[in-house]
Amino acid sequence: MAYRIIDRSLAVVLAISLTGCNGAWKQMTKGSRTSTSGSESSNGPSPQQQEQANTKLTSDAMGAVDRLLVSRSKLLDIQDKLPATEAELQNVPEILDSLSAIATEVDLATQALEAIAKVYGTVPAEAGSGAAKLRLELLDPTGDATNDRAQNLARSAFNTATNAAAKFKVDTSDCDSVNPAVTARISVLFADGRDHCASAAPQLEPPPQNGFLNLLFLIKSVIQYLLSALIFVINSTVLSFLGGSDSAQLLFNRTGGDVLHSSKTVAIFWGPTWQNDTSDRISGIDQFFTNFGGSRNAGTANEYFDAGGNVTATSTYFGHLMDASAPPNTALTANEIVAEACKMTNNSPDPNAVYFVYTSTGAGKVDFCAWHTWGTCPNLAPILVAYEPNPDGAPCSVYDPKSGHSPGLSSLALTSAHELLETVSDPRIASWGDFKGEENADKCAWRFPPVDDGLSTLSDGSKWKLQMNWSNAAFKAGTGEPNKDGRKGCIY
Repeated sequence: MAYRIIDRSLAVVLAISLTGCNGAWKQMTKGSRTSTSGSESSNGPSPQQQEQANTKLTSDAMGAVDRLLVSRSKLLDIQDKLPATEAELQNVPEILDSLSAIATEVDLATQALEAIAKVYGTVPAEAGSGAAKLRLELLDPTGDATNDRAQNLARSAFNTATNAAAKFKVDTSDCDSVNPAVTARISVLFADGRDHCASAAPQLEPPPQNGFLNLLFLIKSVIQYLLSALIFVINSTVLSFLGGSDSAQLLFNRTGGDVLHSSKTVAIFWGPTWQNDTSDRISGIDQFFTNFGGSRNAGTANEYFDAGGNVTATSTYFGHLMDASAPPNTALTANEIVAEACKMTNNSPDPNAVYFVYTSTGAGKVDFCAWHTWGTCPNLAPILVAYEPNPDGAPCSVYDPKSGHSPGLSSLALTSAHELLETVSDPRIASWGDFKGEENADKCAWRFPPVDDGLSTLSDGSKWKLQMNWSNAAFKAGTGEPNKDGRKGCIY
């Protein structure tokens, strides 16, 4: 995500803003009597038993959220494939079967979250803002079995949405923000990232004027009601109670997305001033990427995985490309960076490579140090990119006298490692992140190893000022170094 300048820390463009619960972990677990062994002493469960119970509850909660995210993806897939008119509607029984299965999953996951909140002693029973504004306009049974089934499914989905609105208070703590980093944030859950700020749940389109609720309208109703329920549940303050603020630190695979098991890198130097550059930046970036693979820092993402296996420390550099044309003298958009990388690869990018675009412009024009994203070339070839604007004059530099690198090279190497390790674990902003949308490098931004003057060693023995990165395993074991919030989950 974005390597942002905020009090010299890195901040992701928020996907979801969840309220914190200071001290919630101790207060809630103290009152819990859950025992995983089936036995309990007169003084309550042992610390080990309590920890096991808390871990299971947190795991159950994250599993429920994962299932809700998958349900949302399925709903949107069905919605995207719906025709404009009922005359074009096909495979209705199959659609209703799919919606019925999704509705059941949403109900079960919602019940799991509600049950976990009750175990912790929290009562998320404040009525949501949209509870009274959901509406149901359905007729009596028509005698048509398929239409009646669709009506019953719509009633059930309506009840699910109404119950979610009543039981889960939506967190709107960011809705009045004027901070552009918040209002322009990328959301992995909702198309515009602001659905939860609406005063009411999404409303249905009016029924046909003849009063007959046709199948297409009913199917749209089911989808909208279930999406409404997801808005209430996934974006609710109850999530901040799941194990207190500690469990909210953990990364989880938000949609079951892919990782890069090994990576390839290509540098693109864009701008006329690079042609006569006499600094150590171009040769230094070549050296950095050539020797990053197999290094200890490259191995800090190895615990993240997908169905095909884990991320590895393997990373291969394929050299750099030069583009003498002038880039825009402003902060570039994702589309502009993708277009540049596609141009330089003749629209034939390697789908497992990350194309780092280093622009000669950007100094004083951006409020971040770097970011990564993905896109497609004009021929629909997928591509992974990272934007590295000129760091001169921006507070992105690091003081690195012992490595022998210039401040400019040190800054670019720091941000390049940050974006590469985020890309391998979250290539399409749909894989590993926490409840706030932060990725593994975001959570340890501007935190350096507590040894060797904060330097990291690459495979050729060269020293570089590289940050630490987040590890769920180290955080759970208590063996990590503290991040900016004092959470001990950073490794190097």
